[in-house]
Amino acid sequence: MQTHLNSTNATKTQLVNLINLLEKVPDPRVRATVEHDLADILAIALCAILCGGDSFYDMEPFGEVRLDW
Repeated sequence: MQTHLNSTNATKTQLVNLINLLEKVPDPRVRATVEHDLADILAIALCAILCGGDSFYDMEPFGEVRLDW
């Protein structure tokens, strides 16, 4: 059980590190038209593709299903 807790904490730390890195990506979009943070979009895109998504169209349902996450 201890190993599971350690791997969960490591995963949370890694996720926080990933988000911190993605927040450093310059956002070229016009600020007035932005609805979502670029880091959030990039994180959803990356996770959707890693989980088997094939295209942009798989990213929206992936993000909606994991909205609480």
